[in-house]
Amino acid sequence: RDVFEKSYHQSQTPQDRVRLEQRELNEKLDALENFLDKGQPHFIDDEQWALLQEQHKYMDAYNDVLTKRTALF
Repeated sequence: RDVFEKSYHQSQTPQDRVRLEQRELNEKLDALENFLDKGQPHFIDDEQWALLQEQHKYMDAYNDVLTKRTALF
């Protein structure tokens, strides 16, 4: 969290903060997509796996919102 706080406060404008937020979200989204693409591992039960897929859906929607916001700058 400290790394985010330092990066967030170093941003000069609200637009910079949105771009930083999206960049960080994209890193997490890419990591989750790579994990999901490998298939369900034995140590994750069906309910957790379904929740990870749902999480991906919402993260992707969140990314779409940030994309629309940056297009308006």
